[in-house]
Amino acid sequence: MPKAFFTTGRVVRAFCYSVIAAISSVDIWFAVANSEISTVEKNPICMALINLDPSGFSFFIVGKALGTVCVLASLMWMFRTRYRHAKTVLVAITLFQLGLLMYLTLSDPLTYNLPNFSLLFSDAPESIWHITDVNGRY
Repeated sequence: MPKAFFTTGRVVRAFCYSVIAAISSVDIWFAVANSEISTVEKNPICMALINLDPSGFSFFIVGKALGTVCVLASLMWMFRTRYRHAKTVLVAITLFQLGLLMYLTLSDPLTYNLPNFSLLFSDAPESIWHITDVNGRY
């Protein structure tokens, strides 16, 4: 009897792969949209790529995209070879990416770029990048 193609495990894996790829794309978009990326970027490898081409972000974008492709290919290879801890690795990377998305969208310069969870429960500001304190100061 042939196995069903859309099993629960395959659907969950596809969802996790999609989450990883989507959040990586959002991270690249935020980095390119931010004109001060060289002062904000925390990853030393990304900083080296930015310094290779300070006028543009060509090496940086290609490096981040290739890194994401390598991670997704490695995850797929782990499942293909039935690596014992493949599910654990997939869940860990997915949770890390979700944490990264939360950090990217909720980081507040007033709290030294720590996530400001009050943004989740307050009225949405005009721009998440221009957060003011109680007195209206930046």
